[in-house]
Amino acid sequence: MRKSCWLVTVLIFLSLFHSIPARCGTHTNSPAGWGGRAVGMGSVGVATSRDASGMVYNPACLTEVERNRFDLGLGVLWPRRSFSNSWNNHVSSKKIWYPVPQTGYVHKLAESDFSMGIGCFFTYGAGTEYQFKTPWFPGDIKKAHSTMGVVKLTPTIAYKVNSRLSAGVALNINYGMCKVGTPFGPAYLNFDDTADGWGYGFQAGLLYHFSDSMTFGLAYTSESNLEDLKADNAYIEWSPFSPYGKTTWRYNKAEIVNMQQPCRLAFGVAYKATKRLLLGFDINWENYSDILEKLEVKLSDGSGPDMTMTIPLNRSDAYILSFGIEYMITEKFCIRTGYSYDSNITDYSKPFPIIPNTGPAHIFTLGCGYQWNNYEVDFGWSHNFLHGSSTHKSSHPIPDTNEYDNSYLDYSCNYWALTISKLF
Repeated sequence: MRKSCWLVTVLIFLSLFHSIPARCGTHTNSPAGWGGRAVGMGSVGVATSRDASGMVYNPACLTEVERNRFDLGLGVLWPRRSFSNSWNNHVSSKKIWYPVPQTGYVHKLAESDFSMGIGCFFTYGAGTEYQFKTPWFPGDIKKAHSTMGVVKLTPTIAYKVNSRLSAGVALNINYGMCKVGTPFGPAYLNFDDTADGWGYGFQAGLLYHFSDSMTFGLAYTSESNLEDLKADNAYIEWSPFSPYGKTTWRYNKAEIVNMQQPCRLAFGVAYKATKRLLLGFDINWENYSDILEKLEVKLSDGSGPDMTMTIPLNRSDAYILSFGIEYMITEKFCIRTGYSYDSNITDYSKPFPIIPNTGPAHIFTLGCGYQWNNYEVDFGWSHNFLHGSSTHKSSHPIPDTNEYDNSYLDYSCNYWALTISKLF
């Protein structure tokens, strides 16, 4: 019965993940933590995780799970974004609540130092939707929009080498998706369908108990290695001021080239200050400079000539610092809070509405947890404070009139996460 329930749950969540491209628009890099406990603690987890979220933070943490457990979680994002330039005055992106489901099962092998797990997690996302004016299409309003996301399935195994050291490794089976519609100079590019594709990667981690109160964690996550994302229908609408005149070319094949989730190196510390008080600290480095240098779209098999459109982005690496506190008020009830700083380094001379990169972010979190019998409930809330970036002269290579001069892009977000866990 348990195996059947687990299989049905996984299938439901996979169907939810597959539906996300039609409606997801997440925060700039990734959800603010995985699981209600981690979200409430400022998204720390490299050395503090003790539930299924360890499959994302640090697979070695699965050895800290004391009993077999099934975690069923749902996050809800409510982002706010706006864009301005010489033709658009603080145009707000469409306001929608976005679901971020996540689930996992952890199993400790009987009379063994091995722990195993499998989970499904939404690990990366970005999205916007504006009603956009452009000088290339006078009197017309274009829908500038994007949906980008990566979901991963994570078969994981961890081993307690001795009383102090644990090691773990996870296979990341990645599913990537993207849907884009954007004016860029005299061309308006739009995907009728969502482009998607599969990839693979891995994650490896170590957990070391330096003392009874101090624990260190180290984890590396590889690049997503997604294949080029493919869609069956796309078109380019040309401006009446273009060399081709006002015309539309439709294509049966469209590919987004090398859209990846970056590799990540993370270090974490957990400090048990007292029997009731736990402190956590994480630092993450994400290698965006190698994967968001440009957005490249190949179009073929259509009414126009085969072509490749390239939009330069020149994104730099990101550094994320997170700090969290958990305090047990009683043996069953605890409260949590935290803070996270995301450098989110972007080229301010290239603000672009469909890629909501808006400079350093400050994130504040609150949460709580309750345990009874064989169940746990964890709730976390995070608030990404409003922040933005602007430029006077855009360096996008658009000839003649540059529609992205005098641009300003801002972003804020609320994120709620609830996890209900069954222990066996």
